[in-house]
Amino acid sequence: MFFTDRLSLLLAKERSHSQTYLGCLKKGPVFTDPKIKWYEPLADLLGKEYFAYARGPIYALSADVVTLLVTRKNNSFRMFSNEDVTIGAWMLAMNVSHENHGTLCEPECSPYSIAVWDIPKCTGLCNPEERLLELHKLQSCSKSPTLPSDHE
Repeated sequence: MFFTDRLSLLLAKERSHSQTYLGCLKKGPVFTDPKIKWYEPLADLLGKEYFAYARGPIYALSADVVTLLVTRKNNSFRMFSNEDVTIGAWMLAMNVSHENHGTLCEPECSPYSIAVWDIPKCTGLCNPEERLLELHKLQSCSKSPTLPSDHE
């Protein structure tokens, strides 16, 4: 579940660095067991622990970062098994500014949530049709302090 008004405010914020990677940043052990969902066959290239990368349902790249990515040759960056780890590796190699925002991966709604997901059970919302209905019944999910009062 995403709160687009809150997300737009975060993205519109002025930053001192034009090349920015925003997300719910995580570090942790590299998964080397093929039975695990996030198994990484190229684990020997990564070492025992991942570098900081944005996990969860959403992350953002500044326009300058996206421009740099599209101008690179397709084979100039290594691909890993997991997209979020791949992007994290690219951002590390490109020396962009990293911004950690826990509001992008909260397990429950709050007045400041931007994205909610059922961590660690699911990679988004478990049973999204049911969960979305549940979440929209909660005042902290259905009322946003960033919207004008006529939208509430």
